Amino acid sequence: MAIKKKYKRTDIIKTIIGKICIVNEQKTKIPWAVINENGNVKTDQDSVLKTWEEDFQTLFINDDMTQTDTFDQYTFNRHTDVSNLNEGITKEQMKVAIAHAKNRKAVGNDEISAEVLKNEVAIKLLYITISGCFELGHVPKQWTNGMINPILKPGMNDNRYPLNYR
Repeated sequence: MAIKKKYKRTDIIKTIIGKICIVNEQKTKIPWAVINENGNVKTDQDSVLKTWEEDFQTLFINDDMTQTDTFDQYTFNRHTDVSNLNEGITKEQMKVAIAHAKNRKAVGNDEISAEVLKNEVAIKLLYITISGCFELGHVPKQWTNGMINPILKPGMNDNRYPLNYR
């Protein structure tokens, strides 16, 4: 007599996805210690998060901007024609974008790999979803979140400096 094991829906999906692609495991976590500008080691959560935030923001400042500039104050080219941004996306554009997604890369918050998206059923469902969002003018809150997974640069031995990560 065979014993049936109950599976959660997510377990089944992850098993199927695991057979299709390599699932990337998250490596070691970011250390809860940073070295500040004075060379002191800080381990309290507020200091660590503040240092990571400040160092991360410096990555977005280019040579034309100063430390005190913000993106709101920075002058962008306001004469660019953006009228085509009000046009809906076509299914062909969707296929091209998905085709350019790299295989065997870490999944995002939705835990869906590029390999899973590269089939006609997924493309059709994604197209319907995105077109609906465009027509309604509403994007799910989950889509506004991103995941940043810093990776320690090769040859950098001290993981307490946020800028030692890429």
